[in-house]
Amino acid sequence: EWSAAQSFWSQNSRNAERSTLSTSTTIVEVPMELPRVSMVNSSLKKLKFHLASFDMVDKERTTATTITKGT
Repeated sequence: EWSAAQSFWSQNSRNAERSTLSTSTTIVEVPMELPRVSMVNSSLKKLKFHLASFDMVDKERTTATTITKGT
């Protein structure tokens, strides 16, 4: 009895043998980076910047500079 991986590769290798390849050549322009990846990277950079800005503002508001009576 075959494992799931063995069945998968056996079936795919048989399908590859049956498929016919095109004899013509196709030239395709491929971007250096996929749009999704660049969008995610850009969003992460913006988020990191905003979180750093928030952290600085939060520290300024919560850091006690003077001690007053009664508080």
